[in-house]
Amino acid sequence: LPAGETFFAGSEQTHSLRIYTDPDQIDAKSPHQPSQIPGNAALPTPDSGAADEWPPALDALRPLTDKIARTECSATELALFAGDRPQYYQQHILGLPPWPLEDPQSEQRRALYLGQLMHAALEKWGEDSEFLINYALIAHPAPNTHWQAELRADLGNMLGNFGTSPYAVCAQQQDSQRETRFALQIKNGIIHVAIDLVYRGDDDTWQLLDYKTGKPSSKRAIMHRIQMQIYALCLQQLYPQQTHYRATIYYAASGQTENFAFDHPQLADARQALDDLLAQLAQARSH
Repeated sequence: LPAGETFFAGSEQTHSLRIYTDPDQIDAKSPHQPSQIPGNAALPTPDSGAADEWPPALDALRPLTDKIARTECSATELALFAGDRPQYYQQHILGLPPWPLEDPQSEQRRALYLGQLMHAALEKWGEDSEFLINYALIAHPAPNTHWQAELRADLGNMLGNFGTSPYAVCAQQQDSQRETRFALQIKNGIIHVAIDLVYRGDDDTWQLLDYKTGKPSSKRAIMHRIQMQIYALCLQQLYPQQTHYRATIYYAASGQTENFAFDHPQLADARQALDDLLAQLAQARSH
């Protein structure tokens, strides 16, 4: 059926049939002829016979064992829900931007935009710095032209820092993967993920890197850990033979890092915790 439609007109091989989305409209305890169901009197009778010759309706309406509409969210949305409920409510329930409405030129908005530029540039890592800066600004035009010169300078400094880090070599590995997208399926829904960089570490295990433009913050520690757990679960699905999964957050402005490592039992616990968290998020959305 087309989206939003509740009526199937039928064809030479089928009968006209009204699709009921409300179980209270029919008696689910006994079979009914279509002519006995409220509303079918208005239906045109098909050429194949009178209404009383149509096939009986379903005996009952039963819930599906598997949900059709599953809760879906991004890894960053779920991490925000876990670590900062007021901010989650502002962004994902009210639909407001994360920066103060009274200050559209705020430093917070600028920092978020700089993060978009950094991700776009590092996705093309290997080209010269000027090309990367121009590419990023074309891919994500600045909301404020007054920021242009400062953004170019800040992005150039971040790319310079990255170029002197050990991760610059990792990003150019022949089998490395950039902006790798996953859909992590767990019991209560699906978490959508985009990992900035997947590469081989010195111990020949697959590891992941996440770029951030801010600074390490204890306030965001919970969110960052949950985000890395989600990413590591995706890596585990790709490479189940590994005994552990390393994840690193790289802060592009300072070159600082946060390092995480998860084994299989830890990831099993994380999966259960994420399931519970996703159920809570679904409930919050419904209210």
